[in-house]
Amino acid sequence: MTKHVSQTIGLAAAALVTLSISIPSVAAADPARPNALFIAIDDLRAELGCYGADHVKTPNIDRLAAQGMRFDRAYVQAAFCNPSRVSFLTGLRPDDTRVLGNRTWFRDNLPNVVTLPQLLKQNGYYLGERGWWNKNTLFELTARTPMIVYAPHMKAKGRSRRRLVEFVDIYPTRTEFCSVKPPAGLAGRSVAPLLDDPEQPWKEAAYMQLVRGQVEGRTVRTERWRYTEWDQGRQGLELYDHDHDPGEYHNLADDPEYAETIATLRKLLRRGPQ
Repeated sequence: MTKHVSQTIGLAAAALVTLSISIPSVAAADPARPNALFIAIDDLRAELGCYGADHVKTPNIDRLAAQGMRFDRAYVQAAFCNPSRVSFLTGLRPDDTRVLGNRTWFRDNLPNVVTLPQLLKQNGYYLGERGWWNKNTLFELTARTPMIVYAPHMKAKGRSRRRLVEFVDIYPTRTEFCSVKPPAGLAGRSVAPLLDDPEQPWKEAAYMQLVRGQVEGRTVRTERWRYTEWDQGRQGLELYDHDHDPGEYHNLADDPEYAETIATLRKLLRRGPQ
């Protein structure tokens, strides 16, 4: 980061997490290239004052949200620290990085990949809910994260957005903010257009995966549903209706009434991100 900047862009994504705060601008050697500030907070759930958690006092983050855009449905791509961190720092999904656990050094699989300059950490510990005291799950509480983006000339300041975004979108967003050509093959898309028009159509679904022991779990989140398969369904299915069960306490996967919904979501999960 240069010492002198002409403008500051704040990118706050807090789930693996990330938070960013804008700072005052001063004269810059290169006015055409803004300074992008990106701050990470470890193990932060989507419980902040600006997200409706009145018991959590976060005045600075709340001020950033009032100036920028708060994304209410932002999702990480992996539950564990290492695969999640590698995913958003490379802009690739875990299937492409082949980093699914905390013991894999990403350079062994991706010796030439270009990463973002920071090495950041992750989010989503359960604190006794459901009997879980970790983040090795595919539930909403682990997958969903705070994400706030601010840019000086954005039109939708102080707005929130409930459409889906993912942490793989951070990499292309930062490269666009900084007028840097991104590497080919990134999995995400820049959210910069949403800062001016947050209601435009966007992603159909968000994806996340993990390995628990020898069993792989994959989940897809649409605006209404979360559908999860363990070992491609051989070791369990989960279906949650967020219109009626935002806490994901009632698994509907065995209810014949939802067979058509499961079939649709299974196709979406097996097809993968587009």
